[in-house]
Amino acid sequence: MTGGLVEFPVGLGDIPLAEVVINTVSGPIKALVEFLKPRHDGDTARPFRMVALDDHDYERLSATLKTMRSQGQAE
Repeated sequence: MTGGLVEFPVGLGDIPLAEVVINTVSGPIKALVEFLKPRHDGDTARPFRMVALDDHDYERLSATLKTMRSQGQAE
């Protein structure tokens, strides 16, 4: 509900903030995210945390996670 992990084809370098759109079964979710340090130097997978969502995007995220949990796909 608060973040995740995203895989990029190449390393990002030092990009602290970005606006992302996540396409879900409940519709697109737009959020401002903060990229955290990669697990290993040169790792193309970056953890992130959401720092801003509007109410509609929060509702879509909540609905998507509820659907995933009911299918045994989230936790």
